[in-house]
Amino acid sequence: MSIYDDPATYARKVRITERLSRIWCEYQTKIVEEHEAAKRCPSCDKHTLEYEGGSYEECIQPYIYCSNDEIPAIDVDGEEYFAECDYSADFDNNKHEAIPIDYTYDHILANNCGTINGVKEFGGLQAWFAYAKHNIENFAGVNRFVIQDTVTGKYLLHVDSGIDHPYEDVEATDKATVWSSLEHVAYVLWWYVDMHREYQIVNLDTNEVFIKNKKRGIPHVVAISK
Repeated sequence: MSIYDDPATYARKVRITERLSRIWCEYQTKIVEEHEAAKRCPSCDKHTLEYEGGSYEECIQPYIYCSNDEIPAIDVDGEEYFAECDYSADFDNNKHEAIPIDYTYDHILANNCGTINGVKEFGGLQAWFAYAKHNIENFAGVNRFVIQDTVTGKYLLHVDSGIDHPYEDVEATDKATVWSSLEHVAYVLWWYVDMHREYQIVNLDTNEVFIKNKKRGIPHVVAISK
């Protein structure tokens, strides 16, 4: 049973809404299906293709190969035995077919959720939860950020004016410039808006508000209560 078969349980584990969990689980289930289909060996027809990353130090290029070692065969003496499939192919020349064979990074992280090694390698359980939530929200289009003037309540619209503050004030968020990542909009907040006025970042979907983290400095921001 896949961890993506139960979106409600996955939502609780990763601490996201069930709506986001259903979107993510559907997407990851599709990846798992593509992964399994891509593993079919063109030689023996078994789903046993594997990806080998190669070695830079040993000058070995990445390749794919079949790990099936149960092919019935008969030796010179008429004895039956199991032989290995000898199929292999260069990865670079077969990227379209080969890439789905290797699990995506997100899928590996998801499989590691709750395992001791997986959590340790990712810097602890809270770090994993934070990454997974951020990654899923990005995928589902949840992260939409705008910059707001804390005094006037107006929002910023980017204009190609070539001045130090290339923004105009607009009344509504549907007229404002929207950024898709907190890292990007935080950089803009520190470097490209009027430093003599107070602005804040607003996540349109979660209503979270962020301001400059002046203790840590550029380009960090910190969440505040709205």
